[in-house]
Amino acid sequence: MDRSLDIQRLEYSQRRMTAMPLAGMIAWAMVAVAGSLLDTLDAAMALFAATGSIVYLGLALSKLTGENLTDKARPKNAFDALFMHTAAMSLSVYAIAIPFFMAEPTSLPLTVGILTGLMWLPLSWVIRHPVGLWHAGVRTLGVLAAWLASPSTVSWPCPWSSWRCTPSPCWCWNGAGSVCSTVPRPPLRAPRCRLERTRT
Repeated sequence: MDRSLDIQRLEYSQRRMTAMPLAGMIAWAMVAVAGSLLDTLDAAMALFAATGSIVYLGLALSKLTGENLTDKARPKNAFDALFMHTAAMSLSVYAIAIPFFMAEPTSLPLTVGILTGLMWLPLSWVIRHPVGLWHAGVRTLGVLAAWLASPSTVSWPCPWSSWRCTPSPCWCWNGAGSVCSTVPRPPLRAPRCRLERTRT
């Protein structure tokens, strides 16, 4: 018997959801290190590789966190497919980030940092918890502020650049997402079955 979307949403909302934020933390830490050590083109390649591998890294980490997102014995859930669609949506925004990067090389941490964080918004709706709204909102403001304040986007000399400071809000908020995902959420109520009366 097929489970209703309400039941599947309830099951999905009760998961730990730690692996993907941890994967994001690791990826953005790698971007920050690469931005500190490499030239712009190499740092850009590192950013593409690191952020493009977040989903795969999250799938691997899920075996360590006990979530095991690739477990075929687990019942199928429509919201797993929704999550993968939002991940694909985030990756498709490279079509905006790459041409902007070609015109302005310092823009890549800004555009990728903000656009790939958009996938947190539907997650917040699915699990009925504001963590995704907080993550997307604060991450967007933090990335924008770090990028605007970085010396490579303004005209004073300084040893750090947008490649070093812009990934920091992404790293911090993925960390916050990991912590929030381990906090027990209040249980959602299962939908009540409505029995229709038959006329006799």
